[in-house]
Amino acid sequence: MKQLFSILFFLFCLSLFSQEIIVSNEHMLYAGDKVFIKTIITDEGSYIVDFGNDSQEVASKDKDWFNTNYLTSGSYVARLYKIVNGVQKIVAIADIKIKEKPRFIFLVSVNVQAYSPIKSSGKAWDNTFGGIYPDIYFTINRLKNGGEIVSSDIFPRVSQEMLPKDLVKSPIKIPILYMEQGVRVDFWDEDSVTNHDYMMGWELPAYSFQDIQNLTLTGLLLEADGYKVLLKFDFLEGQN
Repeated sequence: MKQLFSILFFLFCLSLFSQEIIVSNEHMLYAGDKVFIKTIITDEGSYIVDFGNDSQEVASKDKDWFNTNYLTSGSYVARLYKIVNGVQKIVAIADIKIKEKPRFIFLVSVNVQAYSPIKSSGKAWDNTFGGIYPDIYFTINRLKNGGEIVSSDIFPRVSQEMLPKDLVKSPIKIPILYMEQGVRVDFWDEDSVTNHDYMMGWELPAYSFQDIQNLTLTGLLLEADGYKVLLKFDFLEGQN
């Protein structure tokens, strides 16, 4: 009987301390955003999850995904309570660090991986003076109300053999607001005598802040008509 009691007591203790709270994307949590939290519960008991922001929800083995938000930056503690004989006992905790929402995103790479070897007219690039390779630069403009955000340096005579070619020498600061309203990226062949030749462009539609966060993880691959460009972004939080 004593041995049976010891086993039952061990299982009871195990049930208290085998629960978990997992915070999704915990390295990218910003004030005002939804924070997704998962609880891991291994028994049929009664539980409450306290998010540390004056809100709670009932949790169970079957109800294990929650979302909440933290309106201000700072450190928070989420706690999972098990209700035992009417008393709440802490069985799991998670520290949550909420950052200030950045005001800028930085374009850190514009990697040209492929471009059409000829113009839309069928002629070679820069053929006025015997050249066949474009002097590439790019511009970024706002979709809402127009206005140029940046015009990059010019990279002369970029041959196919030079690809992939990164066109960013130092990070380019773009206000988050502009990304949320949408921007347009265009590529050009610079010509100091005649009009610059248009190469290719893409409209980047209005992004939610969550979409912008995802861009910092995945980058953005643009492809059309023989052109292929990979954009990479970063918050560079020390510069925000």
